[in-house]
Amino acid sequence: MRMLRLLVVMTALGVATTLPGGELLAQIGGRVSGGLEFPLGTTNDAFNLGWNARAGVLFSIPRFPSIVFDANGAYTRLGATTPVGGTKGPGLRILDAQLNASYRVLTGVTGQARPYITAGLGFFNSKAVGDVVPAGAGSNTDLGFNVGAGFEFRLERLAMFAEGRFTDIMASGPNIKYIPINVGLVLGGR
Repeated sequence: MRMLRLLVVMTALGVATTLPGGELLAQIGGRVSGGLEFPLGTTNDAFNLGWNARAGVLFSIPRFPSIVFDANGAYTRLGATTPVGGTKGPGLRILDAQLNASYRVLTGVTGQARPYITAGLGFFNSKAVGDVVPAGAGSNTDLGFNVGAGFEFRLERLAMFAEGRFTDIMASGPNIKYIPINVGLVLGGR
């Protein structure tokens, strides 16, 4: 528990780690966001529009200011569909843990929108939820990836961002595909 508290405090303060000569080695920041989930393809046939909440830790190296690493996790919920004639089907709950790398197109610009591209891998645990869940339906953990783009608007140690990511979970049945559109805040980091 102490380590978790320390991580939260370090993230909130945007801790910078330095070498003995005073050279900045790394910066750590935090990120929180929420948004809508747009299912695609066969996922859209089975589920409706959903939502997500995400939090993560950012890590950057000042010698390479254009590259930022993001370890994050999310809770996602896709809505149930109502087939013609009837009963509302189950929804889908997804918990994920991802590691992403982002490339900032413009660096060192304060007070302006800075575009970036991002990609990453992660583990996704999906489970049918709701009133009508098929008997024996458990949860599945699968590997997945995402690619996306966004804009960050930085004001000193705080930034707002908006992004979209195509996400593909390589499930045992049809892949689960969706695009989360998120808005959020970045605390600390650069």
